[in-house]
Amino acid sequence: MNNTEKIKELLHLTEKLIDALKTEDFWKVVQTGEILEGLQSTYQKLKSKNYSVAVIAAMKAGKSTLFNALLGKDILPNETAACTTAITEIRFSKKPLNKVLKYLKDGTVQTITEGNGRTLEQNFHKDVRDSRHQNGVTVINKYYMEFPIVALNNEEYKDLVENFLLIDTPGPNEAGTGQFDTQKLREITYYQLRNADAIIFVFDYCVYKSDTNANLIKEIFAGREDIIKDNDKIFFVVNKVDMRSSKDGSKEQVIQAVKEMISFQTQNTLSNPQVLPFSALMALYGREIENGTITEEALTDCKNKYQARFSEEVIINGKKYLEQLEAKDFAPRLLKESDIYTLEEKVILDTFKKASAKLIEGAIENIDQKSTFMLKTIDSQIKIQSKGIEELRDGITKSKHEIQELYQLSDTIMSDTERYVQQLHDTLNGMIFNISTEITMAIEQQLGGYQNVYKSEDRNYLSHLTAQIERDCNTTVSTYCFRKQDEIIRKYNEARYELIKNVYQEFRLLTQRADAIIKKHLDIEIDSEGLMSLDIGDMDVESVDISSSRNERNKQVSDSNFKDQTARGITTAAEGATIGMAIAGPVGALVGGIAGFLLGVGTHQDKYAMPEQRTVYTLDVTVMKANIKRETTSKAKILEDQFRQQTTKEMEAIKKAITKNVGEFINSVNGYLDGLEKEFEEKRSERESYIQYLKTLEGKMMSITAQLQHIK
Repeated sequence: MNNTEKIKELLHLTEKLIDALKTEDFWKVVQTGEILEGLQSTYQKLKSKNYSVAVIAAMKAGKSTLFNALLGKDILPNETAACTTAITEIRFSKKPLNKVLKYLKDGTVQTITEGNGRTLEQNFHKDVRDSRHQNGVTVINKYYMEFPIVALNNEEYKDLVENFLLIDTPGPNEAGTGQFDTQKLREITYYQLRNADAIIFVFDYCVYKSDTNANLIKEIFAGREDIIKDNDKIFFVVNKVDMRSSKDGSKEQVIQAVKEMISFQTQNTLSNPQVLPFSALMALYGREIENGTITEEALTDCKNKYQARFSEEVIINGKKYLEQLEAKDFAPRLLKESDIYTLEEKVILDTFKKASAKLIEGAIENIDQKSTFMLKTIDSQIKIQSKGIEELRDGITKSKHEIQELYQLSDTIMSDTERYVQQLHDTLNGMIFNISTEITMAIEQQLGGYQNVYKSEDRNYLSHLTAQIERDCNTTVSTYCFRKQDEIIRKYNEARYELIKNVYQEFRLLTQRADAIIKKHLDIEIDSEGLMSLDIGDMDVESVDISSSRNERNKQVSDSNFKDQTARGITTAAEGATIGMAIAGPVGALVGGIAGFLLGVGTHQDKYAMPEQRTVYTLDVTVMKANIKRETTSKAKILEDQFRQQTTKEMEAIKKAITKNVGEFINSVNGYLDGLEKEFEEKRSERESYIQYLKTLEGKMMSITAQLQHIK
């Protein structure tokens, strides 16, 4: 049974359980609200799980052409002047959505369609060009479209991957500035490493040996031990390998050379990188020829580039001739030699398989837990129907009395949780408190390459020199801060996951105590863990794979809502309590504050170039250095104070949340016991027929659990 079949079966089983809870009279009496909510949550996750593959390119590497090859149509702009200027999300759909949505940062949405004598694609390309020329890039949040993705459209997965996203990220030199913005590329890469299921980093074969590529790989990945676990989701695609000449060596030799470059530049952080050869243009032309959408201009270019290499030798009257194939005849060979099938299998299909396997694992665990509870509840009611009323009431009274005493366990849970939170605090504490020192050291090292005092008769020279020093310092600080913020978010997610796991385990012990009490006084077995509802933030604890949910850990806090989410913290269902640290907001303020300060240091000559004589000016860099140190220390101090204040608030909120969660659980167990007694009272007059009804219900549940075991 493949993953698609498993997800379909799990959806079917979940629907049956939900339907039973809503329609069967028995479940209306017994307290099962938490069970129903948990199953509905599982159903939604199975139905709407997001999968994403992000594509990043260091420079003009054919990224958009790669996208178009995956879509089988020339949709994304790929000409020199009209490259992607904002994130473009392409959601898989069985049929194309005949429009492109343009989301602006002010919250408005514009719709791009065909019209004015142009196709949808032509109008989309035009909008991208116009945004660049009119400097409108800064107001665009993203472009969004829906389109069939060839690899998925041809597979059995297509019925279940409506939330599969291909994400085209703007390249570092695509904002129209003419400069190579490595900082932007680094920021994009860090974000996608934390949030995407897979990342394609595209190299242009013709320049893959360039210092630019090597330096980028070094700056982004070198020494990053925290991303070693992400090795399996990072793919380096060497595009345009069809331009390789015989003197360059075989394709395998090129791939090995790229692997060695990556391994060396990352200081073995990526010791065995996944490198794939590819020819996006060959793949795109092959697919457009096959589906009949290639333009005359593109067909001519295709023939000029590739027709000769697919010529076949024929013998006529004993003489050998080269026969050129028609485009439709060599299109399959274009696709095969482009290596697109390998790329699609390893990146898109395997990504879905891995991510869906995690989803299936968590769903099976949750459904198994809920169905086990339901089975035990039915079995308990059958046993209870054989008891006398006094015996039952005595057992329920004693159970409630001892279960009420479980409130005392909240102190133990509180103490242990405080320790976990303190560990989280300590982990981040040192990282944040070192920021000012580390930035100062970086600035001192940067400024060490400059003299303290410059003199020149050329005031413009000193002005340009000052601007250069400011840019260098700004780059140094922002590079450090982006990397530090990424490190903090990763550490925060990992520590938060451990906190959630430990809180969950503490509450599991609580449920086991309740089960033992009921077993002692009523001689029935229940699994009261199914009655526990512990929602922490945007992650339902019931569905967490405690042992190996690396994918979920990395996704607990996304950058897009990180500031808002950490402000409210981890909210429990019982209390609007917070168990989180307000990190990204202050760090963002630090980055923005320092960067803004550096950019505002000028006007350069008026502030730093002072006339010594009539035609000689002096530039004193020590003043700038002192100002930068002062500003850095000030911003870092604010960060530290906010961090301490937030921690104090959260500790108080945690205490309230845990006490309330324990109370909610005890109330749920008591409600469950009341339901058993009520059901007993209502069915006394028809006990035999009622027991038979329960046994029939039990048979249906056993059938469901058997199907679940088959899926396992």
